[in-house]
Amino acid sequence: MILGMSLATFTQFHVIISLIAIVSGLLAAVGMLSARRMPVTTALFLFMTVATSVTGFMFDTPAEAPR
Repeated sequence: MILGMSLATFTQFHVIISLIAIVSGLLAAVGMLSARRMPVTTALFLFMTVATSVTGFMFDTPAEAPR
């Protein structure tokens, strides 16, 4: 269990956060290309990217993985 969730639920949570980061990043990039400021979308992208990285580090490392 990770943060009170089963491994499957936590993995699903991690993937959803990742997908939100990808979509908001694409929207922010489109806004940059069209010279529009999108501070909320950019902030969402940055927050979700950090959240993806943090939750990724919470997964267990297999014993046979190189260290």
